Amino acid sequence: GEAPAPPEGGGEAAPAEAPAEGGEAEAPKEGEGEGEAAPVAEGGEKPEGEEGEAAPAEEEKPKEEEKAPEPPAPAVPTTVVTLHCVINDVPELSVKSRSMFFVKGPMPVKMGAEMDKTVEYGTMSGSSLVMLEQILNHVYMPLMNSGAKAPAGGYGEEEEEGHAFEVADVSNSLYKFLSQVRHAVQQVAGEVRLQMPTVVIEDEAAAAADTSVIADLESSVNEWTQQIQRIVEQEMGKAPTGKGPLAEIEFWRSRSASLSTLYEQLNLPHIKRVIRVLEQASNRHESEAFHDFDAQLKELSKLHIEAKDNVKFLSTLERHFKSISQGILPEIADTIPPMMGAIRMVWVISRHYNTDERMVPLMERIAFELAERVAAELDVKHVFRMEPHDAKKKIQSALNVLEKWRETYFKVRQKIEESGRDQRWEFDRKRLFDRTEYMAMCCQNIHMVAQVLEDFNNILGPELKAVTGDSQGIDDVLRRVEALVVPLETVPFDIFDRRFQASWEAVMHRFNEDVAKIEDATKTFINESFKKLRSAEGAFDLLQKFKHIKTRDSINKQMMDKFSDILGRYKEEVQLVNKLFDTNQANPPTFKNQPPIAGAIAWSKALFFRIKKSIIRFQSYGDMMAGEEGQLVTKYYVQVGRQIRTFETSLFEDWKVKVEDAVVQHLKNPILREDEGRIVVNFNKDLQAVIREAKYLDRMG
Repeated sequence: GEAPAPPEGGGEAAPAEAPAEGGEAEAPKEGEGEGEAAPVAEGGEKPEGEEGEAAPAEEEKPKEEEKAPEPPAPAVPTTVVTLHCVINDVPELSVKSRSMFFVKGPMPVKMGAEMDKTVEYGTMSGSSLVMLEQILNHVYMPLMNSGAKAPAGGYGEEEEEGHAFEVADVSNSLYKFLSQVRHAVQQVAGEVRLQMPTVVIEDEAAAAADTSVIADLESSVNEWTQQIQRIVEQEMGKAPTGKGPLAEIEFWRSRSASLSTLYEQLNLPHIKRVIRVLEQASNRHESEAFHDFDAQLKELSKLHIEAKDNVKFLSTLERHFKSISQGILPEIADTIPPMMGAIRMVWVISRHYNTDERMVPLMERIAFELAERVAAELDVKHVFRMEPHDAKKKIQSALNVLEKWRETYFKVRQKIEESGRDQRWEFDRKRLFDRTEYMAMCCQNIHMVAQVLEDFNNILGPELKAVTGDSQGIDDVLRRVEALVVPLETVPFDIFDRRFQASWEAVMHRFNEDVAKIEDATKTFINESFKKLRSAEGAFDLLQKFKHIKTRDSINKQMMDKFSDILGRYKEEVQLVNKLFDTNQANPPTFKNQPPIAGAIAWSKALFFRIKKSIIRFQSYGDMMAGEEGQLVTKYYVQVGRQIRTFETSLFEDWKVKVEDAVVQHLKNPILREDEGRIVVNFNKDLQAVIREAKYLDRMG
């Protein structure tokens, strides 16, 4: 320890015996030094050789100063801080001590900058066991729970589920350790000590015959009886602190921990000896103290055995309960069947959880936990803002949990009845399924809403915009679709609470009415848009696509009825092609550098391909062309096609006749000829034109 600092102004510290103004010197506070100026040894003791009081400073002053003594300086309280620095072997410190610890990893620290990464430090105040419980509960458990979610985009779907399972497994183990620490804290803090009698029993028979000894023992036993009665009454007045199944396990563990200390003391050898002496004395004459004690002891033993037995059997269910309270919805659904199988084993084997009075509340807690997990995961304020596919998947997972709970219960119940050996499960179904069944109905409604949103998004997509050309009209309908969910997201009540069933049904009724209005508006829009089709083939492709897309039944039916509009549009396209052909067949437009005959034939083929491509697609849908309108359109297409084909044939035949005569005539000429005294190639331009025409015609086949 350090020496106390001198008072302000310099000089030595005033002795503790120097009286303060108005009385004695101020006593040092707890943990302070004794007031001497000499350094204080470790632990706050005075150095060896300083047993007496310190000599007053006034005795060393000259005599003339004694005539006019100055007033003594006031006593200054001093504080002594004792520091222990230990490595590995930590001493037994007082539970009230405040300690600071440093933990270094296995790798050596070479630089001061590495301290932050390699050295952990902290402080402990009070009981180290309580501090451990606080750190586990408020630091590590929240960290584990926050780590249960995989980083966004960091894992695929399967990897994300595997990550969640691994974190849940570690979290369950940590939670179990936390429970054990809590029980240890409870046993240490709430330990009951039985007051032992002052009598020493050497001979039990002699002690039982000695009335003074019996009186002393009965006095102690009366105190034990009161202690047992108080503990029993306290435990009988307790109830589980939570509504989930884990609270049931914690309740019995807490009771077992509370009763175990007292029960174990009552089974110590010297206490058993006292009980035997009083029992022998009670056989000779009635002892009211022993009778009361024996009754309380039996009640304590009964409660202790019950608590210990229940902890043993309920512990087999703990991992299942943790899964349904902390896991994701698919994991919860997978947990329900094995959990119900384990509950059946508890029902068959346990001596206390084989009655309706015990099992129904436990089942009710499980139903409550399942309902709470579904309500927490399925938040209507956010689920409709997800992608429709993801929203439907999440809603379906919640619905699977609720349906699996009821389905698995009745399967296990049927197995119990078929076995014929075990007691039947004739539990109150209203307590077990009233809330979950109502929530399942709400989940079905929510799933229907998500399906409606997906249906409208499927029909009112970019394909319909491309065909109809009315992007503004489609966007207006989509905005009405998005507004459908606003009343559901802003309901001022819990939709999963049956007390608000009438309000929820009113919200869904209004939703269905709005959906019907939007359906009518969509059908009207489609009717108007198909009358102004851009392309018959594009509209046909859209209808073919909607045959395989899930959408509103009424809208889908109306879309399938639009084949007649497509045929009408196609007839207009054929008429347009026919008009172009009639107008330009005398002087067909050709591409640059194309010869006239090949260019004219290429132009006519392009016109024919425009109408041929569409009708080939239409013929793949037999019902479309089988009707009267389809046959008329086909007949008109054939008529126009024959005209174009005749035009191409006549052009080619006329060209072929002319070419044969010209080619034969020009080929008879010499290859070279004289032109103004020069020898030149005798190659006529008509032959060049014939070669170009033949080249392009050959490419067209």
